[in-house]
Amino acid sequence: MKSFLFLFLLAFTLFYSCAPKKEQVSDVDLKRLIDRIAVIRMSQNLDFNPTDSKALKTDYQIFKEVCEIFRLDPTLALEKMKSQNPELYKHIMAKR
Repeated sequence: MKSFLFLFLLAFTLFYSCAPKKEQVSDVDLKRLIDRIAVIRMSQNLDFNPTDSKALKTDYQIFKEVCEIFRLDPTLALEKMKSQNPELYKHIMAKR
């Protein structure tokens, strides 16, 4: 039974990791993207310890990571963000 479960999880992981990126970014995708960026920014700022040598991630780095998580093409997501939320777009692109 354990080997079956292990094989199932392995197959599921391989399938998910090989899934293609979305070809379009919908309004719902953009909202999820923006919400996730906000949560990550807030949590990293709350957990920040100035005595550590580890620097905070930039908004652009967070944006790229979230695009990977949601399987979104960053170029398409930036285009959609530019038209729907230009101030956030400028903020993310300013700190590349």
